[in-house]
Amino acid sequence: MTGEGGSGVVHLGARGHRKGLEEEGRRRVEPSGEEGSMGGINTGFPTVEAEQPLDWHQWTPDGMNAQMLNVGGNVASNFLKSNVAQYQPRVSGYWNTLKVYFTVDNRYVLKKLKVLLLSVLKKDWFRLPSEDEVKDDQGRPKFERPVADVNAPDLYVPLMSFITFVLLTGYAKGSAAALSDGAGTFSPEVLTEVTSSCIVTQLLEVLLIRLGLYLLNSPAVVLDLVAYTGYKYVGLCINMTVGVFSGKTWYYLALLWTGSMMSFFMFKTMAHTVPTGSASREVMILGFAPLQFLSMGGVGQWRDF
Repeated sequence: MTGEGGSGVVHLGARGHRKGLEEEGRRRVEPSGEEGSMGGINTGFPTVEAEQPLDWHQWTPDGMNAQMLNVGGNVASNFLKSNVAQYQPRVSGYWNTLKVYFTVDNRYVLKKLKVLLLSVLKKDWFRLPSEDEVKDDQGRPKFERPVADVNAPDLYVPLMSFITFVLLTGYAKGSAAALSDGAGTFSPEVLTEVTSSCIVTQLLEVLLIRLGLYLLNSPAVVLDLVAYTGYKYVGLCINMTVGVFSGKTWYYLALLWTGSMMSFFMFKTMAHTVPTGSASREVMILGFAPLQFLSMGGVGQWRDF
């Protein structure tokens, strides 16, 4: 009896042990929903149920996003390098060309001012050819830089005189406003208006002269035309100074002198720049000359005196 009871106990214990093993197996097969485990195996990734949509916000720069950012950065870097390498020679060429127009010294500036204000006294208007006797990309001969030839166009004198003229105009308008209302209600917008007016007027001059040279089949360098049409600001500075301190009558006398000198300067410069061979050459050159006088009269702020 004792043996039968003992065997029954052993049989029940075996059944309970087997049932426990089956439950434990089911627990291992079923997903626990805990992070980092799947079927009892630690995967290191969060467990996601089949019905739950993928949350892209769980990605961090430490994983796939970091690789994508690196790839994008490399592509952008290669793109910038290729474009910089492509345009760098062109930009460098433009800069080297522009620097030539600013190779001046005090001696050249004084001589140039004398030519602009006393152009009727000058005899030689031919530009000096370059000592290297080289030609540019379009086959035209190169000339000496402004520092070595007073007849060479530069951008230093036009730029400095342009800035001076704008400042003098602002001073004249400010003085006129102070005298009219006693409060000096001057607005800095005046400087912007004067600057815009001068730039638009000069651009129109350059376009008209360029069109005339095109009709004559004559080569023209745009920066040379900008320099030639920009020398009028020297005369405008003198006119403004005379007008501020001496009144409108003396302003008109100064305009008559400086306008005539600038027109004569443009006439002689174009006459020695435009090649002969066209029947309308003289007519076109004569039209370029009074254009300077008209632009000086239009841009000049004579109403403020």
